[in-house]
Amino acid sequence: MVFRSEPYDDEYYQTAVGKCMAGINRFNPEVYGYEYAKEIAPKMQLAPMGWRGYIEMCPVRSIKQSFQILLFLINNILNHI
Repeated sequence: MVFRSEPYDDEYYQTAVGKCMAGINRFNPEVYGYEYAKEIAPKMQLAPMGWRGYIEMCPVRSIKQSFQILLFLINNILNHI
């Protein structure tokens, strides 16, 4: 999932980056059917540039896919009992 701040004055990049990061922390990807998946890839941050804004990418996976994997694992466990 990609997050991007509004363009900003380079002089205030720390404030702009901080606001964007705070927004990312408040964002709930489950509303859109996803969940953060920190174990599959690292977060990536592009160099802050005022003309394009701050950009950060966070790995996510589909909740539906996660649920299907869980059902598969439960089914396999129950079949071996």
